[in-house]
Amino acid sequence: APFAGVVTAIVVQPGEQTQPGKPVLFLSKAGEAIVRADIPTRDGSRITTGQTARVELSEQPGTAYDATVVDVADSESGRR
Repeated sequence: APFAGVVTAIVVQPGEQTQPGKPVLFLSKAGEAIVRADIPTRDGSRITTGQTARVELSEQPGTAYDATVVDVADSESGRR
């Protein structure tokens, strides 16, 4: 990768086959975080990849972080 980072998800396991253009892993830049959130079904259709968001953590009241939606999982299977 052209940046210092951390593997945040491995999609393909050793021995599995993949196809051109399909991800085999996901990287996050060092110093960045991945947030997984459950969204109510009624709001799910309004969330799109690339959308900006503000993230607030209960452990850090009064502090908000700017974020970008990088993936939206299927609501029933949880798969991308």
